[in-house]
Amino acid sequence: MLPDIILLDGPVGCGKGTQAHLLSQQFGYYQFGFGTELRDFVSTYAPQIDSPNYLKAVEIEAVLNRGDNVAPEDLFLVAGHKIENLISAKQKIVIDSAKNIEAFEWLAQTAKKYNLKGLLIQMHLTLDISLERLSHRFYAPNLKEIPFNSYADALNHCLTGQTPIQRSDDQNQDRIYRQYEIYETNRIKIQEIMLQNGNFEFLEITAFDNIESIFDKIIAYLEFSGQA
Repeated sequence: MLPDIILLDGPVGCGKGTQAHLLSQQFGYYQFGFGTELRDFVSTYAPQIDSPNYLKAVEIEAVLNRGDNVAPEDLFLVAGHKIENLISAKQKIVIDSAKNIEAFEWLAQTAKKYNLKGLLIQMHLTLDISLERLSHRFYAPNLKEIPFNSYADALNHCLTGQTPIQRSDDQNQDRIYRQYEIYETNRIKIQEIMLQNGNFEFLEITAFDNIESIFDKIIAYLEFSGQA
């Protein structure tokens, strides 16, 4: 039986969002991203100076731009309730990273609370490859969570009248260095949290291969372990 939660972890540029999308397409998982929820919160409320969420949105935006982790209470304020609702609806979820240690701990506790079966997939990538990938990563505005490796690829997926876009945080090298440092510092701790405190299995993957090869490795693991 497929895991109730698949949690992808790795440095920026390793392909977490792409693999989450493929898993959602293949198996019907709901693709959830803490980063997506935070960016949507900022883009919605930061321009609304009269909104009660304006100051919080501006604060979160500054944290994201620095490459630091958002405070746990803000992360749960923006995104936590949505995961609880998905679990209550018995929807399987694929999460493309959890942003900070407290979020991983919360996910482990939540999985244990609801007796959910999980899989942690850590995708490793060197910093130089991460920087190189992000330098030419584009998005189609209608598929904002699916990165493409070139302008031409993104253009092929744009709707009429759209042009590919790049995220400013993909071009922010200070942010990328900071996020990579956080990942390297926390990855062993994350393994311990999810395996010891939650009902999670663990799969480690090097993310140097192309998208299809990485996805094949995930599928092979799920089939080998009797989960697919």
